[in-house]
Order: sequence, then structure tokens, then C-alpha cells
Amino acid sequence: MLEAAIAQCLGESLKIVAMKNLDGGCINRALHVQLEDGQSLLIKLPVAKVPADHFVVEADGLIALAKPDCIHIPKVYGHGILDDGKPYLILEFIQTASQSSNFQAALGMQLAQLHKQTVSDQFGWHGDNYIGSTPQSNAQSNNWVEFYRTHRLGYQFKLAQQNGLVDSSFMDLARKLLDKLDDILNIDEPACLLHGDLWGGNVMCGEIDSQIRPVLIVPAVYMRHREADLAMMHLFGGFTADFYESYHKAWPLPAHTMTRQNVYMLYHLLNHLNLFGRGYFGQCLSLMKQCL
Repeated sequence: MLEAAIAQCLGESLKIVAMKNLDGGCINRALHVQLEDGQSLLIKLPVAKVPADHFVVEADGLIALAKPDCIHIPKVYGHGILDDGKPYLILEFIQTASQSSNFQAALGMQLAQLHKQTVSDQFGWHGDNYIGSTPQSNAQSNNWVEFYRTHRLGYQFKLAQQNGLVDSSFMDLARKLLDKLDDILNIDEPACLLHGDLWGGNVMCGEIDSQIRPVLIVPAVYMRHREADLAMMHLFGGFTADFYESYHKAWPLPAHTMTRQNVYMLYHLLNHLNLFGRGYFGQCLSLMKQCL
């Protein structure tokens, strides 16, 4: 079954000579597959039931991030549906490595280049995707504040209320914050292509052509202010001062960046609240008060 999928994506029939399960997340599992001609592939399969376009939008994001050729992105060989009805995604296999002394600085410079080379006056994306397993609306707009109010924070607040995870006082604060976004996010910055789900688990240290290089995986792309990518990196940590210094040197951040980044962090905390439950309620409430 997998050999047929590989043949469809690579355009030739090759036997699998070795296959190994890799560590995966709660949504997908990953297989390292070695073929008779020496090629190595990464095949992703769902752990549980997922939408039909689950891997379609991931592939779309990876292809988009690879186009500027600023930072290494796994090559997409193809995707489809197996005979058992499960979707699959076939990618370039990248061997993990230990970070070199300049890894974080290289990541900062390359991420800044990606942001800088993809600027636009349009926010959103040509299609919707997912942040984790949560649907993410990407309706295109030239108004960043309204986009973020409606399709990011507003959506997550409503979802938390529908899920019974928040009370009336929480929603009162939510409405106050949504009303204040015009003041908080008032900045003259273009949209640019962002990874969208940029935490430490989606940044690999890979060995490619005998070189240690940063690699970005599992995106949730759309066009928005670059500070939103950095906000998630600040929120979950794992990035050193070398990264931030290198990024700022390549494309300096505007004044009061952390005030705005706090608002962007809230989106991801709210998503964790909706995905994983009340354990994130206190953190969401605290950050919301800080934003106000």
C-alpha cells in the first residue's frame, strides 16, 4: 500500500527495504522509509481521524515557505489517500543533528530573510488551514487589525465560550481587548509570509549535504505581521539571545514590539485552552489582563 503511494508520488516503482517509526505528535505519526535505490523518505500518516485536506494544506504551506529559498524546508514529494481511506504525505527525510555554535544565529538571519523577501499588502492566505487540529480561517484582507480581531482572537474566544471553558467575566475582558486592538496593533508594517506555528518542536536542526542547517516543518502559513511568528517563539521558548540578535540585525523590529507580541501570544494560548482544556485558563486570563 505504501509502495503504491510512493510510486505515484515519485513516478517510479521502488521497493521499501527498511522502515522505522519516528517520534510523532498527537495528530500524526511519521515513518522513516528507505528505498532500494538508497533514497530516504519521511511518510506522515494520521494517528486519529483528520479532515480530508489535513496534509494538503501542510504541503501547500511547505511549498510556499520553500519558494523564497531563505531557509531549508523539506521537499514535498506528494500526498494522497491510501486504500484504507487514510491520507498520507511524503516528504524529504532529513537527518537530525546537534546544534552547532552558529545554529541559532543562522536561524535568526534566515527567518528574517524569509519575512523580508515575502512582504505584501494582503493579510490572510488563499485557503484555510489548521493551527494544530483547530481550523484556521485565512480570509484575505488589507486590514490587519480587523483580520486579527475576527479570524484569530475573536474566533478563539467564541470557541472557548462554546466549549464551556470560560465564564462571563472572562468574556467581558475579551470584548474589551477586542475593542482595544485598534490602538494596540496600530503599526505601519507590511504583511509577510510566516510559518504560523513556530515553536521549538517545529524547528529542526538537520544535517543536509554534510552541513548543519535550520529546517522548518509543520507550518500553518498565512500573510501577517512578522511579530506574530516571534511571539510564539517567545511564548514557548527554546531560542537563544543569538537568534534574536541575529534576527534584529537582519531586519530590526519596530518600537514596542513586545506589547504587540503579547497579543499575538494570546492567540496560541487560547488555542491550547480549546485543544487541551482548563489548564490554560489562568495563563490566558493573566495575559489578557496584561494586554489591557
